[in-house]
Amino acid sequence: MNIKIFINRSLLGILIIATCGPIFIFVTISRQHKKTMQGEMVSESSIDTIPFTYSSTGHIVIPVHVQGSQETFPFFLDTGASNIIFSSHKNQFKLKRNGFGIGKGASLNFFTTKINQCSLVQIGAFMFKEVSFEEVNINSDCVDEICGIIGTGIMHNLEWQIDFNNMEIIIADSLKHLQIPADAISLPLEQNPFTSHLHTKIKFRKNKRQHSVLIDVGNSGTLNLKKSTKKSTCKFT
Repeated sequence: MNIKIFINRSLLGILIIATCGPIFIFVTISRQHKKTMQGEMVSESSIDTIPFTYSSTGHIVIPVHVQGSQETFPFFLDTGASNIIFSSHKNQFKLKRNGFGIGKGASLNFFTTKINQCSLVQIGAFMFKEVSFEEVNINSDCVDEICGIIGTGIMHNLEWQIDFNNMEIIIADSLKHLQIPADAISLPLEQNPFTSHLHTKIKFRKNKRQHSVLIDVGNSGTLNLKKSTKKSTCKFT
């Protein structure tokens, strides 16, 4: 018995897109992550201290030397982001194109983003060669003076101790060079293998299950909860 199967061409095209689309996004994001985590630390320093300020939006701002410049440029410090250069400041640094990636917006929309390479970045006494930055367009007057974000692409190479009282950040190549207080509280951290974002688990109410939260120094200080988390953990009065 001969059995013939007829498949509509348009339906076949939809099936191929539906199958290959997620694979393409996964491969692109994986390659993008590898690029943004590139960068060779070339300094021999073991520890240094840098000042920080707050932007008008409440975010931490640090001074950064770019492309061997004598002057420093203001960048956000953010464990919740990759290295980012804002489009309005890209041309002043003469960056080299290094491919493209896929970003995800605050409204959960996906968009393509250019990846640019910087030959030299210096934070305090620590220098990095061939650092990649995602290019992002920010439409906000509040960050006009900010050039971009120093994120996980650079931060994962060092240890960062933030002194909020004195508005200083101690940077070291090893924990042994940092003075950890005897009463310090340690939290176990989990790292996203693709974005390097840091998470930990906490309880919002006694005897409730733990929830995973993002450790984000780029947050301006407000605790943000998903609607589902609010309903299950919070009691409003």
